[in-house]
Amino acid sequence: MPNFLPLIQLRLTMRYNKFIAALQKIPLLGRLVSDKAFQARGFKGLMAFFGGIQFIWSQVFQSVLYFGFIGLVGYGIHQATGLIGLDLSTTQVMVLFACSFVLGSFMANVDVYEPSQEAALCIKIYGLDPKKYYQSLFFLDLPDPLFYILALAISLKLMGLSPWGALPFGLALEGVRGLVRYLFLKDVAKRESMDLSKRSSAIFAWFLGGSFLTLGLLILIHWLTGLNLVAYILTWPAGLVGLGLCFLAYKMTYRGDLLYRVSQRALNAKMAKNDVEIDAAKIMMELDDKDLDLSRDKKFDQFHGVAYINEIFYHRLSRRFFKMVRVRFIILGLAALVLLGLSFFFKTEILQAMKKDHLDLNDGLLKILPAVIIYMSSLIYVSESLTKLSFYHLDRTLMGDPLYRSPRLVVYSLKVRLKKVLKMNLPLIGLVYLFTLGLKVIFPQIQVKTLVVLLAWETLLMLFFSLYYLYMYYLIQPFTVDMKVKSPLYNFLQVVIVFFSYQSMSVFLNMDNPLPFYLGLAAFFVLFTLLGYFAVLRLAPKNFKLRHG
Repeated sequence: MPNFLPLIQLRLTMRYNKFIAALQKIPLLGRLVSDKAFQARGFKGLMAFFGGIQFIWSQVFQSVLYFGFIGLVGYGIHQATGLIGLDLSTTQVMVLFACSFVLGSFMANVDVYEPSQEAALCIKIYGLDPKKYYQSLFFLDLPDPLFYILALAISLKLMGLSPWGALPFGLALEGVRGLVRYLFLKDVAKRESMDLSKRSSAIFAWFLGGSFLTLGLLILIHWLTGLNLVAYILTWPAGLVGLGLCFLAYKMTYRGDLLYRVSQRALNAKMAKNDVEIDAAKIMMELDDKDLDLSRDKKFDQFHGVAYINEIFYHRLSRRFFKMVRVRFIILGLAALVLLGLSFFFKTEILQAMKKDHLDLNDGLLKILPAVIIYMSSLIYVSESLTKLSFYHLDRTLMGDPLYRSPRLVVYSLKVRLKKVLKMNLPLIGLVYLFTLGLKVIFPQIQVKTLVVLLAWETLLMLFFSLYYLYMYYLIQPFTVDMKVKSPLYNFLQVVIVFFSYQSMSVFLNMDNPLPFYLGLAAFFVLFTLLGYFAVLRLAPKNFKLRHG
C-alpha cells in the first residue's frame, strides 16, 4: 500500500526550508533570520496551511494562464483560417487537444528522464521503496487532473460548449498520458547512457513538432471533409475509453520490477549530473570540443593586445555561434515557408476578406506586419546569447584589470562585438527580407513604397535588438562570476522588453491607425542607438565590472 506520510512530511519540510532560505536572501532583513529557523517546529504547521493555500492559488493561476493561452492561440488561428469554415470554439478545442494530448503528455512525464530533487531524496537518500514512492506520488497528484477538469469545464462554458465534455476529455487525457508514461519508463529501462537529459531534449523536439503536425492535420481534415474530429473527444465514449486506458496504464506501470530498474538508472544519472552541475545558467555556457575551432589563421599575427584576444576568442567559438544561428535559421525558414504557403493557397480568401472589411492590402500589411515583426525580432536575433558567452568565456577573467575597462578598450570591444552580432544576424534578416519579397510575389498588388517601408522597419528592428543587449551589458553588467543576474534594473528592463514585444501585437492590431505609433517607435530606436552609444562611452568604464553574489 502507498505510504503518504513520509512524502507529505518531506514536501512540507522542503517548502519551509525554501521559504527560510528566501528570507535570508532579502537585503537587511535576511540578517535577522538565523540558521536556527530551519529547526523551528511551530512554524511548520503554519507552513502546511499556507502550502495548501499556495497549491490552490497555483492551480488557479496555472489554469488561467494555460487556458488563456489556448484561447489566444485559437483566436489567432481562427482569424487566419476562419474563411475555410472553422468557428472559434472548434479552433480553440483543436489547439487544446494538440497542446494537451501531445506536448502536454511529454511535459507531464518529463520527470521520468529528469527526476526531481524530491525523488532523489526519497529514494536515494531516505531509502523509500521506489514502487511505493511512485504509487504515493500518483495518488497525491490526483488533485491536479481534478483541477484541470474543473478549469476545462469553465473554459468550455465560456466557449459556448457543454461543460460536461470536460470529464470525458480529462479521462481520455489521463489515459493517454498514463500510456505515454509507461512507454517513457520502458525507454529509460533499456537506455545504457547515463545522460538521459539529452534523450529528453530529443523527445521534447518530437512532441513539439507533433503538436504542430496534429493541429495542422485537424485543420486540414476539417477543411477538406468538414469533419470535426475533436468533437468526439468531448463525448462519453471517449471518456470510457480513457478510463480503460487509465486502468491499463496503471496495471502495466506499477506491476513487475519496471519502476525499480528505472528509478535506479534515472536517479543514478541525476546524482552523477548533480556532481558537476552548479548552476543551470553556467551549464548553458559550457563548450564541447566540437564547438571549438582550434585552427591557426595567419591573419591573427597582425593583431596585438585586446584586439588579438577578441579575434582569437571569436574565431575559437565560431562553430558555437554558427550553431546558434543555424538553429534559428532553420526554425525561421520553416515558419516563413509555412506562412508563404498559407498565403499562396488562401490568396483569394484573404483578398476577399480584406475587401469585405473595406481594407486595402497595402494598408493592412502596414498595420499588421510591423507589430508582428517587433515580436519576432525580439526572439530570433543572437545578441543576448553572444553577450552571455562573451562574458562567461572572456570578460569575467579580465574585468579585474582597469586597463581592460578603459574607455578606449571598452569602445573597441563594443565595436568588435557589434560587427560580430550584425554578421551573425545577416542570414536571419536575409530570411525576413525574402519572406517580405515572397509576399510581393504572391500579392502583386503590394506597392513598392509599402515594400520599402517594411524592409526599412525590419532593418531598424534588427539593429535595435542587436544593440540593446550590448548597450545594457556594458552600461549595467548584471552578471556574477557564476552567471547569476544581480541587477534589479536589468531584470526590470528585460521584463519591459518582453512585455512590450508581446503586447505590441495585441495593442497595435486593435488600433485604427497605428502608423503614428510606429513612427514614434522608429524615432525612439534611432535615438536609443545614438544616445546609447554616448552613454556607453561615458558610463561603461565605471559600470563594466564583475558583480559579486
